[in-house]
Amino acid sequence: MKALITGNRGFVGQHLTRLLESEGMEVIGYDLLDGLDVTSLDLHEFLDKQRPNYIFHLAAMTSIPESFENPIGCMASNIGGSVNLLEAIRKADLTCRVLLASSTEVYTPATDDTPLSETSSVQPRTPYGVSKLSMEQMASIYAGMYEMQVVVTRTNNHTGPGQDGPFAVSSFAKQIVAIERGDQDILRHGDLTSFKSYLDVRDVVRAYRLAIDMEPYIYNIASDEPVEMQSILDRLVAQAKAPIPTSTDTSLVRRATLEKTYYATSSKLIEAGWKPEYNLERTLHDTLEYWRKK
Repeated sequence: MKALITGNRGFVGQHLTRLLESEGMEVIGYDLLDGLDVTSLDLHEFLDKQRPNYIFHLAAMTSIPESFENPIGCMASNIGGSVNLLEAIRKADLTCRVLLASSTEVYTPATDDTPLSETSSVQPRTPYGVSKLSMEQMASIYAGMYEMQVVVTRTNNHTGPGQDGPFAVSSFAKQIVAIERGDQDILRHGDLTSFKSYLDVRDVVRAYRLAIDMEPYIYNIASDEPVEMQSILDRLVAQAKAPIPTSTDTSLVRRATLEKTYYATSSKLIEAGWKPEYNLERTLHDTLEYWRKK
C-alpha cells in the first residue's frame, strides 16, 4: 500500500509519516520544502506516476493570525491547493481514499460550552475558517460528481514535540529552554486568560489513520476539555530547570475573534475505536524535551 502526504515535512506530516511507515506502508511526500507546490499544475503528473492508495492532504496555511495578515495567500493555499489536488485526482483517473484536514474553525461560535458535533451550524469568523469551509464544499462537489472517496476531518488545537512557529505551547517550551541555556532573559507571552482545548499530535495522526478508512463523512478530532492558557504556562514552568520570569507582550495579545475556543466532540471516532492516549501533562513534558534536544 502506498500513501501520499501533502505537507509531509510539516509538524503533523512528520508524525503521520512515522505512523504509516511503522505499519509497513510506503509513504511518498509532496511538500513545498522540497520545491513541490500543491498549487502547481505538475501535481497531476506526479499523481499519475505514483498512483497512491491513500492521500492525506495536510499542506495548508495553518496560522489564524497569518490568515488575517495574508488572506489572499490563505485562500490560494487552502482552497486553491485543495481544488488543484482534487482536480489532479480526477485527471489521473485515480481510485484512492482521500483525507482532507479541515478545522473546527468552520463552526459557528457556540454561545455556551456545549461541545460542537459534526452537524452543528457552520459560519466561520476568520479567513482561515472560511478557507477550510470552502475546501470542504469543493470536496463535496468532487465527491458527488466524480464518486471520490473523501473524508474530511475537523481538528481543533493540537500540539506536541516537533511543533514550531507562532503557536503558544511550542513557543512557551522553546523560550523556557532558551532561558535554561542562558540565551534569553524572560518569557514573553500574550493573553493567558483565554481557554483552549488541546490534543496531542500523536493522537491526531492516529485519528487520521482510522478516519481515512471510514465511511466518507465529516469527523471531528477534538478535545472538549478546555484549559486556561495560564495553567498551561504554569505547568510548563513547573518543569523548568531554572527560574522563568515572564512578561506580557502586547504585540502577542490577539483580538477576541482569534481567541474563540471551539469545544467539539469526537464521538464518531470514539465509537469507531479511537481515543486519546496522551494526556496534557505528557504532551507538555515531551514538547519541552523536544526543545531540550534541539
